[in-house]
Amino acid sequence: MWIGWPVWKMWNKGPLSGDVMQEILRSVGQFGLFNFHFGQTPNPALEERILEDVGSSPGVRVFLGLEIHGYPGAVNGLACLSAATGVCHGPRELHHTGVLHDRRFPARVPSQAAAAGPAPTLADSEILTIETVGEFLGLDTDRGLYAYFRRHFGHFFPGLRAVHRTTFGRQAANLWVVKDALWQHLSAATHRDAALVIVDSLPVPVCRFARAHRCRGFAGVAAFGHDALAHQTDYGLRLHLRISWPGVITAATLAPANAADLAVAPELLAGQVGWVLGDGTYWSPRLRAELVPQGLALLAPPHRTSARTERWPRWLVQTRRRIETVLSQLTERYHAKRVWARDVWHLTARWLRKLVSHTMAVLLCQRTGLSPLTFARLITA
Repeated sequence: MWIGWPVWKMWNKGPLSGDVMQEILRSVGQFGLFNFHFGQTPNPALEERILEDVGSSPGVRVFLGLEIHGYPGAVNGLACLSAATGVCHGPRELHHTGVLHDRRFPARVPSQAAAAGPAPTLADSEILTIETVGEFLGLDTDRGLYAYFRRHFGHFFPGLRAVHRTTFGRQAANLWVVKDALWQHLSAATHRDAALVIVDSLPVPVCRFARAHRCRGFAGVAAFGHDALAHQTDYGLRLHLRISWPGVITAATLAPANAADLAVAPELLAGQVGWVLGDGTYWSPRLRAELVPQGLALLAPPHRTSARTERWPRWLVQTRRRIETVLSQLTERYHAKRVWARDVWHLTARWLRKLVSHTMAVLLCQRTGLSPLTFARLITA
């Protein structure tokens, strides 16, 4: 839970009322976290009062001031993002951003109680931070993430030097549910037009075509499919993506490579209202009629073999191509077509961290006044 200046003022004047305290403790019990922002001048007397009143509650962690008592990962975690991207400059902004992951998700989501035993050496928020920043920087393997952050940012993540690489990888994979929820929270925090969505798909081969007949990974899931852009057959999966304008990923599905876009579209567009843009593979009078009752209008150009009644205006073509920019970012920056995982569990966790990182980058672009997809400008000299 994140408590800002209004509550600080109430607490500084005296004890909180019973109703307010109960509301705080109820939220603390839900998220297992109490974050308190003092600005740039911590107040020791006030810290003691908070520790006495709130810190004694079961499962509550109190993070105070610009430093974190007994928990170096939260502020220092996104301090790494500041050093890597140059987005945050001052102490106040650094603290504000540094607890972003901890505000959303503490070490564990209480609904999924942690197993009995000692607390992990490396906090879950630190794992999420490493993965989010690392994917942004093009580090798409657990080995690469572990080696890079251990070498260059070990002082930000002391626990990283005390755990083995395989432990880091297992802990990161186990957080796939948290990553999914974090992605949804970040997506909701962005400025987007939910009434205008765009859909498209991208081939994700799991191995080279020549080795497909002896590829054991993803048996029963992967299949042979056609890559229309490369004009070749591949073996693997296909990413079906839905974005909201101006480029926020709101839904993604990995299906066998032979699954047609029209077959996945109903699942991808479930619950949507407004307008949806797609390329010629989504042109279907039947699909359009099925989407009308839920309040969704499908706009897709007819196939080239069909008679065109009217060409799309240039602005509409450019609007639909926004999803091609997102797919290009996933391919180039996030290496979406490289599948290092050997099972669905690890594949799911790694794809979710790509989605979290992309959505985080869009959010940072919007908060710094940049165009939402100009990720390169987030990195400063």
